[in-house]
Amino acid sequence: MSMQLTFNKYNPLRRWWDPQLLFTGTSIMGINPSTGRFNSHVDTWDAVNNQKYLSLEAVRHLLGQLLTFSQAPKLDTPSYTVLKKHSGYEVREYSDFVVAETQMEQASSAGRQAATEQAPTRSSSNSNSNSSSSSNSSSSEGKSAFMTLAGYIFGKNDRQEKMAMTMPVFSDSSGRMQFFMGTGKDTGSLPAPSDDAVRCVHMPGGTYAVRRFSGMAGKEQAQEQLKRLREAMASDDLQAAANDWMLARYNDPSTKGPFRRNEVLVSVMNFNLWGQGVTK
Repeated sequence: MSMQLTFNKYNPLRRWWDPQLLFTGTSIMGINPSTGRFNSHVDTWDAVNNQKYLSLEAVRHLLGQLLTFSQAPKLDTPSYTVLKKHSGYEVREYSDFVVAETQMEQASSAGRQAATEQAPTRSSSNSNSNSSSSSNSSSSEGKSAFMTLAGYIFGKNDRQEKMAMTMPVFSDSSGRMQFFMGTGKDTGSLPAPSDDAVRCVHMPGGTYAVRRFSGMAGKEQAQEQLKRLREAMASDDLQAAANDWMLARYNDPSTKGPFRRNEVLVSVMNFNLWGQGVTK
């Protein structure tokens, strides 16, 4: 069940605070055998263990959602259904979608080569600059990959076609960065990239455990959130399908940390909606 606060439609601060409450669980309806009418109704939430009315755990879960300030732009995003919402993560079923992707190392190498070809010859006095920049290599690779993919959707393709912005920007543990190409798209309908470092790929849908967090989404922050997600999955007997994982970033770099929406995603095997953890 998803709920949006009706009164917040007219809130001038909605740009920074627009919580959407989401609960999954079970509704138990009692029926009076004499009249055939419902005479009781009890809801349980998957995210809490203490199901008593207004239990501290339930109130904390509610307030945690109400006090979330991270937002995402109103852009097209991959379609998914939340199957189960736990206190620290949720299980989603994603539909198939298409991405444009590039290897971050490949995009960075191509960018460095282009810069070298265009730049004047440097004197030997600048030879030590490589050591100071090496620590920022991963950040540089990410920026180069982003600009490579942005070039594709802004016209560097065989049709010189400009395409709509979408979200999120995916990056994964194998070093790829991906742009979601929009609902209803397939690889055959998209223009061919002009840059050999870019390719359009069909992503099969599947079941994922997803942990949402705000703030910066650098390597260390993402690894910490991934650790927490895996610990929560283990406590719920939920098994990862592989060691691979993905990071999703929904906001542009100018968005302040508390208002950013980021997620780590882990593919899940044999999820059983009606039981605990995985099917046996």
